[in-house]
Amino acid sequence: MVSQKQLTANRQNALKSTGPKTSKGKSKSSRNATRHGLLSKQMVLSIESKREFNGFRKRMLESLRPEGEMELLLADLVVASAWRLRRVMNVRRATLESIIEDHRLNIKKKEWVYICTKEFGFDPRFHMTDAQKESANAIWQQIFVSKMIGLGPVLKEDIRNNTSEIHRYEREYLSDMYKALRELHRVQACRRGLPVLPPLAVDVAISGGEARNN
Repeated sequence: MVSQKQLTANRQNALKSTGPKTSKGKSKSSRNATRHGLLSKQMVLSIESKREFNGFRKRMLESLRPEGEMELLLADLVVASAWRLRRVMNVRRATLESIIEDHRLNIKKKEWVYICTKEFGFDPRFHMTDAQKESANAIWQQIFVSKMIGLGPVLKEDIRNNTSEIHRYEREYLSDMYKALRELHRVQACRRGLPVLPPLAVDVAISGGEARNN
């Protein structure tokens, strides 16, 4: 049983620890953080940059400061979840930008048809003479569409196309990242002699009208 005096001393020592100080210690820590190239092979898609991922992982590990295999494993789980989350967020942004661009194109088409029909007497959606085609192309080039598009129609189209399903992956990866991060902090606190809090998620089994913590 650790005494209160020893516990206080352990806390003070842990607060003073900011990682390796000597060149040898820093070199060892650096090798510990970058030697697991397997994660890069598992996580990086063919259209993604391994160099970008390795830089991302290095910065994350420098922030998380794992020591030993268990902490490094948990830190890599944080990195993997964060990388997946970033990927899904990029897909989400690209999807919305595509919808916005479609809205701009539709607005431009409507204006194009209106000008050709009302001012020049022909509908560009149907057969045109060579002269009409030349005029229609010139009109198309002159039409300016504002970059400001109402958010309401964009979100409505997003939901209609069921692209909001991406939100599920965002929540899943965010949850995975926080779980690994909490467990990493618990393991690090245990190593430093600090009080270790129980996991936030507690499994509860209900049998015979009684609840039992697993």
